[in-house]
Amino acid sequence: MGENANVPVFILQLFVILILIIIMVQLLKFKHAANLEKRIGKYGIEPLNNHSTSFFDKSIRLYTNIIKKLSKFFSRSEVIKKYSERYNKYIEYSNKESIKPIDYFSSKIISMFILFSIVILFDVLQYRNLTFIQMFIVFIIGFFTIDVVLFINEKIRKKRIDEDMLKAIIIMNSAFKSGRTTMQAIEIVKNELDGPIGEEFKKMYVDITFGLELDVVFERFAKRVDSDDARYITASLTIMNKTGGDIVKVFSSIEK
Repeated sequence: MGENANVPVFILQLFVILILIIIMVQLLKFKHAANLEKRIGKYGIEPLNNHSTSFFDKSIRLYTNIIKKLSKFFSRSEVIKKYSERYNKYIEYSNKESIKPIDYFSSKIISMFILFSIVILFDVLQYRNLTFIQMFIVFIIGFFTIDVVLFINEKIRKKRIDEDMLKAIIIMNSAFKSGRTTMQAIEIVKNELDGPIGEEFKKMYVDITFGLELDVVFERFAKRVDSDDARYITASLTIMNKTGGDIVKVFSSIEK
């Protein structure tokens, strides 16, 4: 009877864990919205004599401060710093000053601690002892929850890039037909398109501004996007830069 009674309790614990994962996903969305609001806030008009801070803003500020303190502590370890480098691909150029790769590692530790605390509290209320296997599962889920969320978001992002790639090619081809340079064509795309494809062309524009060669810029673009269309564009431009050719014909062929 004792073993059978543990089954529904463990199922209920898993249900609580799933709820927590959903909450973590929503918190990440809220954080992204807060960063976006902060980025465009300087273009808005704030009401006069309004110095109040919402509970959401206070929570975000507290969470950010905790992350920064943990990151400062973890940055002493070269192993953790090297492990955190894998999160570089999730950081936009415009956020490099405010978000660092090690911040993601700190977020994983916090999510693991929160999940573990909730499960412990649930077991205490149920007068149950947390087994080693349950503890191990909680640690694993808590530590890798953010990785799963980032992986799913990256897949959605790449899918949208593939869908918007044709728009970028059409805009670039029209720019070339009107006599614009490649950098000017990239600038037009970054201004005309929003979403992930617009962000990628902004990165390309920044790379060119920093003095990188076009071949290197498009190779980095193709590597980030990991798309057949992006690799085809990169290969076409690389061959054209080495052997010469009509860029309008090349992009008309790509467009078709």
